[in-house]
Amino acid sequence: MEKVTRKVPAHRIVLVIVGLLSLLGVAVTVYTTANGPWGYSDSVAYIVSARNLLKGIGLGYYYPSGSFYVQTHYPPFYSLVLAGIGLFRVDLVAAARGLSVILFAATLFGAGWVFIRYSSTPWLGILAIVMIGIFPTMLTMFSSSMSEPLFVFLFLLSGFSLVGYLRSDNRRWLLFSAVVTGLLPITRYIGIANVFAAAVSVILFASGTWKARIKKAALFGIVASLPIVLWVVWVYFSVDRSLAGRGFQMDWDSLSTRFMEFRAVFLNTVWVWIPYGKYLIPLRSRLRTMLLVLAAVGVAVITLLAEHRVRKRDLQAGSSCDLQIFGVFGLSSLAYVAALALTYLFTRPAPDIDDRMLLPLYASVVMSMLGAFSSWRNAWLQNRKRWLTIIPWLVAAVFVYWYYPGSLWLVKSYHHGQGYTTYSWRNSETIQAVRDLPAGVPLVSNNAAAILLWADRPANELMEDMNPGFINQTTHYGSDMSDNSQVTFREQGAALVIFREQFLSQIEGFGEKGLTRLNTIFTGLVIGGQYADGAIYFYPK
Repeated sequence: MEKVTRKVPAHRIVLVIVGLLSLLGVAVTVYTTANGPWGYSDSVAYIVSARNLLKGIGLGYYYPSGSFYVQTHYPPFYSLVLAGIGLFRVDLVAAARGLSVILFAATLFGAGWVFIRYSSTPWLGILAIVMIGIFPTMLTMFSSSMSEPLFVFLFLLSGFSLVGYLRSDNRRWLLFSAVVTGLLPITRYIGIANVFAAAVSVILFASGTWKARIKKAALFGIVASLPIVLWVVWVYFSVDRSLAGRGFQMDWDSLSTRFMEFRAVFLNTVWVWIPYGKYLIPLRSRLRTMLLVLAAVGVAVITLLAEHRVRKRDLQAGSSCDLQIFGVFGLSSLAYVAALALTYLFTRPAPDIDDRMLLPLYASVVMSMLGAFSSWRNAWLQNRKRWLTIIPWLVAAVFVYWYYPGSLWLVKSYHHGQGYTTYSWRNSETIQAVRDLPAGVPLVSNNAAAILLWADRPANELMEDMNPGFINQTTHYGSDMSDNSQVTFREQGAALVIFREQFLSQIEGFGEKGLTRLNTIFTGLVIGGQYADGAIYFYPK
C-alpha cells in the first residue's frame, strides 16, 4: 500500500518552537529568582499595600506616626492582582515571583502568537520571542517583584486583541481589547498613551466608513478610559485632592531646557539599544534625533508602499494584518514617547527616563518592525528574491550576540538575590528580633523598608533626616534634636534597629569621617540584642 505523507504546516512547526522558547524563558526566570525576586522600595509599597488590602485595612500602608497612607503614587492594579493571589493563602513575595515567571512565559508566547495567528509570515514569531527575550532589561524586570512584567504582558495582549478585532470586525473583540487596554493605565500611569494609540488605530484600520470608525473608536476610548477615570476621581475626592498622586507644573520659561534634558537622556538610552550604538554616542543630539526620525518615517513610507503594491497585485479591499501589526504597535511606540515627554515636561515628580521606563517601547518597536518586514516580504521578496528573507535572521543574530553577555551576567547576578524581597530576609535574626518586640515600641532603622515588608511594622528611616554635621560630632545617636528620628529614639523609647552590612555602606557615603564615626555613634547606648546581621539599641534612661 502506498504511504501517504502529509506535510506538517509551517505554522505548527513555528508554534512548537515558540512554545519551547517560552518554556526556556520559564527556566531562565525560575533560576534567576531562585533566591527570591529582586525589589526595592517600589516592591515593598506594592506588596505591603496588597497585604493590608487582604487584611481589610485598605490599599496602602502605615507611616511610623500611625497615619495610614493610601497608595496613590503607584496605580493599584498590580497590588490588586497580588492580593487576588493572596486570597489562596500564598505568601505575597512568592506570589510576586511566581507571577513574574508566568508572565514572562506568557509574554514571550504572546509575542510569537501575534505572528502565528495573524501575520502572513508566521516564522517571524520566533524572531519576536528571541529579540524580546534576549533584551537584558526584559530579563531584569521579569526577575523582579515590580509592575513592569504585568504591564508588558497586558501591552502585548492589548495589541493582539486589537489586531484580532481589526481582522474580524467582531464587537466582542473590540470590547475585550478595550478592557485589556483599560488595565494598562491602572498598572502604570503611562499606559494612558496606549488608550489613545489604540483608539487612533481603530479609526485608521477598522472597516466601514469614517463615521462608523469614529463611533467605534469612541466606544473603545470610553470603555478603555473608564478604569483610570474612576481611580483618579476616587483619589481626588476621597483621598488627597491630587490627580493620582501627581502634581502639575506649568513653568513655560524652563520648558525648552527641560525638553532638551528629556531629548538627551532619551537618546542616550535608546541609542545604546542599537548594537554598537554606544560607539556613536559622540554624535550630536540633534543629528541622532534626525536619524531616528528619518528611520521611523522611512520605515512607515516603505511599509505603506508595500501595502499599496500588495493591494494592487491581489485586488485586496482592506488593510492586511501585517500592516495592522505594524500600525498598532508603531502608533503605540509614538504615543508612548509623546506621553513620556509630556509627563517629563509638566508633572512632578518627573519620571526617570531609563531602560526600565522605556521597556514597553522596546517591545513595541520590535513588534512593529517585524510587522513592517512581513509587509515588505509580501510586496517584493518573493520568488527569486526570497533569499533576502534571511535579513531579519541576520539582524536578530547581531542583537543576540550584542545582548547575550549582558543578559547572562544579569541572570547570574540576580540568582543570588538582591533588594528587600529576596528570601534571605526571612532568615534574618534581626528581623525575627523586631517581630518579637512589643507592639507599642516605636522603631528607627537604617532599613525601614525591609522591616515594613518582613516584620509588618513601620519604622522611622535613620538616614533620612541625619544632619551631615552630626557626623563630625562624637556624641552618640539620639543627641541631635534637629533630627526627628533621633528625637523619636530618645524621647519615645524607640528601638534602634541597625542592619550592619547596609549601615556600613550608608555611612561610607560620608567619606572617611563617616567611617571614623562608626567608633562613636553607638557608644553609650543600651544594647538590646546582638545578631548575626545586626543589632538593636535603646537610649539609656
